Amino acid sequence: MEVLDGAWEPLLGLARPTRRTSRELALAPGDTLLLYTDGLIERRDRPIDEGLAELVDGLAGTAALPLGDLCDQLLAIVHSGEDDIAMLALRAR
Repeated sequence: MEVLDGAWEPLLGLARPTRRTSRELALAPGDTLLLYTDGLIERRDRPIDEGLAELVDGLAGTAALPLGDLCDQLLAIVHSGEDDIAMLALRAR
């Protein structure tokens, strides 16, 4: 498992255009790419790094799960219900 790291950028959908960086990542067959909003891991009562660590732990052993089941499991484990979220999971073939 790899957490992609990089500089934080302004939120999408801001009124004024902003410059963004792009990245390329090669996925091998069976690899899963999970994109999510901060609502999945952010809580008022703890640092965001702890939420990210909980997400990484929740992903352990999930490579064979169908993507819908994977997302449901992550919501059950990680999401606090304090914020709205969006997730997009892609699996390379």
